[in-house]
Amino acid sequence: MKFFRAQNRLCCVHPLAVLHDINAKTTLGLFGFIGPVHMDISEIKKEYSPIHAANSDDFGCCYFCGCEADRQDYSPPIKHYLFYSSGMDELKCMVIPACKECRDFLLDCKEGKINERFDYVKIRLAKKYRKALNIYHSWKCDDALEEMSESFKKSIKAGLSLGLEADDRLRYQGFDFEFDGWVRPSRVVEDVCYDVFGEKFGLLRDALLYASANYRVNINVLKERVMENGGDFTQAITNYHGGIERDLFEKKKDKLSREFALRHKQNLSFIKRTVDLYLDAMGTRDIARCLDKIYNERVKK
Repeated sequence: MKFFRAQNRLCCVHPLAVLHDINAKTTLGLFGFIGPVHMDISEIKKEYSPIHAANSDDFGCCYFCGCEADRQDYSPPIKHYLFYSSGMDELKCMVIPACKECRDFLLDCKEGKINERFDYVKIRLAKKYRKALNIYHSWKCDDALEEMSESFKKSIKAGLSLGLEADDRLRYQGFDFEFDGWVRPSRVVEDVCYDVFGEKFGLLRDALLYASANYRVNINVLKERVMENGGDFTQAITNYHGGIERDLFEKKKDKLSREFALRHKQNLSFIKRTVDLYLDAMGTRDIARCLDKIYNERVKK
């Protein structure tokens, strides 16, 4: 239960009945207007304590991406402090070092816990630098790039540089820090290993470049297929080539069926259906054999 002094009287307001934006000039409960609320942000800030990097190498680093920290983030957000203070038994109010970009992302984030805010930043970073990350995962500085025009080469190299930085920031997992007398370790993430038919890679980019060059798959298509298959390169490549083989077979079947129907003045739909029936019944992929069988059994007089 929260108590507020409104118009020289003390008002009792149930926490769930209070709108939780402290910038509001009035408090509106579930049961109507309560009265003006005067919140002092400086007083609320006293409830927050800074986190301190446990290792000197992390001093001055943004907790969210590892860049130089010149701003601060508040977890939970100061403007939602009333909401979180009324709904959480053990509220941890943290001041977190952040770079300007990560802090700006978090201005729109309503999440109250440091882990939730960390994940929010990663999503925003990945979205903002999607194009640069695609260039970084798809290109490398080699002879092929050097043969391109100067303007194109300059654009790709800029994308590679920006993509490399974005990739490093996305893979950054915070640092060990001390807060209120206890040390919290950085986020633990299992080492990722990408397996391409027995070849092991620690970075997605290296695996994509290797697989694209050695298994004749467009690197952008390959990246999409790998994501669809949960990071499994072997399955993605197998499905890709299997799909191409199926497409080629269907095109060949359609071509031969059309030629057969035209030559013998037969209904095309009938020929296609019969070919499919014979392929299944005979357990074969020999289209010409099926068409010969149709000719001998259905066409020849």
